[in-house]
Amino acid sequence: MRLSGQLDRWADFSWQTTRAFGLLPGLGFHRYILTAVPRQAMPAMPRGYTVETLSAAQCAGMNLGTSPEAVAYRLSMGCDALAAFNRKDQLVGVFWLTASPFREDEIDLWYDTQGQGAWDLGLYVPPEHRATRAFAALWAGAGAWLDARGLGWSFSRITDYNAASLSAHARLQGWRLGTVWAISMGQWQLTGSSLLERPHWHRVGGNAPVIRLAPPLRAV
Repeated sequence: MRLSGQLDRWADFSWQTTRAFGLLPGLGFHRYILTAVPRQAMPAMPRGYTVETLSAAQCAGMNLGTSPEAVAYRLSMGCDALAAFNRKDQLVGVFWLTASPFREDEIDLWYDTQGQGAWDLGLYVPPEHRATRAFAALWAGAGAWLDARGLGWSFSRITDYNAASLSAHARLQGWRLGTVWAISMGQWQLTGSSLLERPHWHRVGGNAPVIRLAPPLRAV
């Protein structure tokens, strides 16, 4: 179904559970909405902005809104960091994409876009640039990145109580593909999803479940 930008009925429960589990050592809870944004809904590059793919050396010297460990992991998994610059050559944001299967770095599972799109790990815009066209520039850069690979979709997961991100994806004609949730208990994780046949219990770092993503049938 098309994203509405509205929180679903589980969002408040999810937020409360995430907070409660976070108070207990070794426990964690996450629930996400899985989304798909079509290439044709992405904007054109705004005037005065450019987007380029950063090298590993460039990534090491920039504030990309995440830890150096997370940056190194994403690069090791074959992800590209698309950096947006304004007319003053200031870094105004970064967008992470990969066309390869990606093993999640927050909960332990795989996302596989099956050659039909890119996995979007999220974008970051520094606070001082959030009232600019930086977001549009990043999405425009993502569109060009998809075009270069013959891909038509950007897939992502959004925390189910993140109303701002859900609304932003809804404005880009995003689709809701389903949900995924995970409960972590020390070195073990229980994962469930509307895209899996049954919940999956495994040791973190072991045989993690695979979420296979595809464009919504009504949009194809």
